[in-house]
Amino acid sequence: MRANIHLNPQMPFYPKDFLTHTAFLTDSQAIRYLWILCNMYIHGHLTEKQMISVCRGYDKEVFDMFDRDEDGNYYDEKLEYEIRKRDEYQSKATQRRGATRSIQVKNPKKPKEEKPRAEKRTYGSKGNVYLTDEEYGLLKEKFGDTTDDRIEALSLYMLSKNREYGSHYATIMGWEVNNEIRKKEEKNRTRDYSGFEKMAAEQESIRNKYLQK
Repeated sequence: MRANIHLNPQMPFYPKDFLTHTAFLTDSQAIRYLWILCNMYIHGHLTEKQMISVCRGYDKEVFDMFDRDEDGNYYDEKLEYEIRKRDEYQSKATQRRGATRSIQVKNPKKPKEEKPRAEKRTYGSKGNVYLTDEEYGLLKEKFGDTTDDRIEALSLYMLSKNREYGSHYATIMGWEVNNEIRKKEEKNRTRDYSGFEKMAAEQESIRNKYLQK
C-alpha cells in the first residue's frame, strides 16, 4: 500500500514505537529499519531485492521485523494502518471542501445595488459650492432669502482658507447649528457686575474724602 504523498507528505512517526522496536538493534540496523519504513511509505510493499538495495545488503534481523504479503513482499502493518487512516481523513476533508464550494456556487451572494448618485450643480459666484437640487431645496426651506448669502459665505471661506469639504450642504447646516449653540450660550450666560460695583464703590470713597476736606 502506497501513501498519497501529494496529500500527506509527512510520514507518521511515533518515537516510543521506534525506540521499542529498535531497542536491541545496533545503530546501523536502526538506521536501516528507518530507511525501509520511509521507502515503504513512498513506494508501498518492497521486494526482497529492494530491501537489500535499501539496506546495502541482507540483514536477517532487520528483515524479520516486517510482515510479508502473499507475493512475498515486505510491509509494516502499523505503517499501513496509519496510511489508510490519514488518507481516509484527507479524502473526507476534500469532499467537505468540495461540498462547501458547490453550495457557494449554487447560492452566490447578490451584489448590492448601488443607488445612482444625484447630480450636483455649482453655486456661488466662484462656482465652487456643489449641491443637489434636493439639498438646495432644503436650504431654501431652512433659510429662505438668506440661502444664497450663506452659500456665498461658504464659497469665499473655502477660497480664503484653501479648504475642501465632503458635503457643502452638511457644512452650511453645521455652521447654522454652531451659531444657534453660541446664541443659546450667550443668552444663558450670567452677567458678572462685581467689577463695576467695586469701581463705583472706590469712586464714591474718593468723592467723600474730597468733600470732607
